Amino acid sequence: MKKLFFLVIFLVSFYMQSCSYIPFVSSTPSIHPMRSVNVGYTEEGLASWYGPQFQGQLTASGEIFDMYKLTAASRTLPLNVYVRVTNLDNNRSTVVKINDRGPFVHGRIIDLSYEAAKQLGMLQAGVVPVKITVVSPNYYVLAANEKFTIQVGAFTDFKNAFDYRNYLSRYFDLVYISSFYTGRETYYRVRVGIFDSQQQAQMYAQNVVSSIVKDYFIVAKD
Repeated sequence: MKKLFFLVIFLVSFYMQSCSYIPFVSSTPSIHPMRSVNVGYTEEGLASWYGPQFQGQLTASGEIFDMYKLTAASRTLPLNVYVRVTNLDNNRSTVVKINDRGPFVHGRIIDLSYEAAKQLGMLQAGVVPVKITVVSPNYYVLAANEKFTIQVGAFTDFKNAFDYRNYLSRYFDLVYISSFYTGRETYYRVRVGIFDSQQQAQMYAQNVVSSIVKDYFIVAKD
């Protein structure tokens, strides 16, 4: 009788353990970045944002994350491309650079920096529906033979030029000051980017720079 009792206990225990076993299935989306993407490519989904907790950390592109710059993380878009993100709730948009990987939550297609989220008016909501449009591939290939740049301002006061350069550095990766002496006074020219051709500079200016700066022109780099 005892043998039968212990056999019943064993079978019940085994059955309960079998029923409680649940296979582990990862809920984290995987990363499958594209090798290249065409200008005009679009995608719709949910956007979230990240900020102070990641400030100063290294991104997937090797850059240091700055929550006050217009950047974003994507699981699928190539690094260093520029995309226009439109908040479908209020139709506000901004252009960001993809420099990191994420978001690692199902249903979300892009993770925006604090500054980008602020411009889209989504800080309080946290997650909003967006449309992403690729506006420009990366043209920041710093080689010795690059010849064109985008001039966005010229000042006779160096401090004004320096302050403007610092302001624009929140939005663009490469902003610099180039001085020019006319024989009577010195002009401090604020410029954005260095490009292989005039066409590349013009495309970047139209698709990216124009969202922040209204008055600009393409010049040969001297």
